[in-house]
Amino acid sequence: MKTQDKPKVALCLMGIIGAVEHPNGVGQPVDYRIGHHFHKKHIFDHNDVDVFIHSWSVDFKDELVNIYNPKKYIIEPQIDFKQGSLRQNSIKSRWYSTKKSIEPKSQYE
Repeated sequence: MKTQDKPKVALCLMGIIGAVEHPNGVGQPVDYRIGHHFHKKHIFDHNDVDVFIHSWSVDFKDELVNIYNPKKYIIEPQIDFKQGSLRQNSIKSRWYSTKKSIEPKSQYE
């Protein structure tokens, strides 16, 4: 299938690369290439995809940019939103990152 025959898709990735032992990116990181493998198999190979990223995974910035080749990205240190608990901070963090992954897509349109 040629690129012009494939549907146009915006893939907005957000958040932090998870960890094997514990949520919130604490501990040994999950291999980011696993996620990319499944994105490629189920999305990239069947669509014309533009990728947009917001991530807290500053230690993997170069790897994420190289493997996903995003149109636009923001990879920044985790923000402490000063919520009442780690769970509340995680919720605020998740939705902030979602918003920040969609903003550049909207600008790019």
